[in-house]
Amino acid sequence: MAIIRNTVAKKAVFEIIQVNKTAMSQTEIFAKVNNICDRVTVYRILERLVNEVKIHKIVNINGVINYA
Repeated sequence: MAIIRNTVAKKAVFEIIQVNKTAMSQTEIFAKVNNICDRVTVYRILERLVNEVKIHKIVNINGVINYA
């Protein structure tokens, strides 16, 4: 059984997604985390949240991945 880690960065990323009304790209989310973590950490957090089924991964028509 995997341990679910709730870090400050993970909470911040999840809160940013919850507050927004539309799906956001990793770049948009990274711009809002205010130097809590780096770009790679944001990507890993997003993948973890998708695997935990807390957020959805959406690929738009241009191939950009958005999260909601």
